[in-house]
Amino acid sequence: MLDLQLSQPQEFTVTVNKAHKILESLKKYESYKKSNLEVSSFAKSMHSSYQNLNSFEISYAMILTNNIVDIENIIKNEIDEKVYRYISAIEVLEDIQKVKECIFSFNVKSGISEKLNFISRKANLIKLYEAFNLKKRTESDLNDIVTRLKKLHENAFERNEDFSFEFQYWDNDAITKNLKEIKSTILQHEEQISKLNASEQITISLYESSIELLGL
Repeated sequence: MLDLQLSQPQEFTVTVNKAHKILESLKKYESYKKSNLEVSSFAKSMHSSYQNLNSFEISYAMILTNNIVDIENIIKNEIDEKVYRYISAIEVLEDIQKVKECIFSFNVKSGISEKLNFISRKANLIKLYEAFNLKKRTESDLNDIVTRLKKLHENAFERNEDFSFEFQYWDNDAITKNLKEIKSTILQHEEQISKLNASEQITISLYESSIELLGL
């Protein structure tokens, strides 16, 4: 029987930036490795894309063009390849999760998570503030609007129409000030995150399959 154990992981101490690059590189293989694990225990799977765990196929042409010893080696290679494919998929997918966890843990301890959450939370507010500032300023008087509506109400049976109006209910100067403060804080957070990611190091562990893919 073949050994289905995962390889012994190796530890690497890298900058956080390097860890991010390793993660992105591994994620390029994520879909492919997941597809390698789409297996079925049945002899004939209902899903043609699923692989049978214990089924192998050797072409008739290969049988004719090889001697008995070669065919025996071909069978062994086919089995080894299937085992390797499953183990490699598990190792790479586990490593993706492990590196994610290492980066997440560092982000929490270093305060990066809090800064990233602030940046994410303020995204919609920034869009709204910028929309306010882009809107052409109006100098409508609320009393004038009420007076117009009263006149329309008095002649409601003579004029069949909806009432629309424009009124600037926000203070452009205050919004500009708030927007500037938020963007300044975000810029400071981004600079601090960049410095931490470039200077701080974390230790990650990788299986042989990932090391091979990354060329480490």
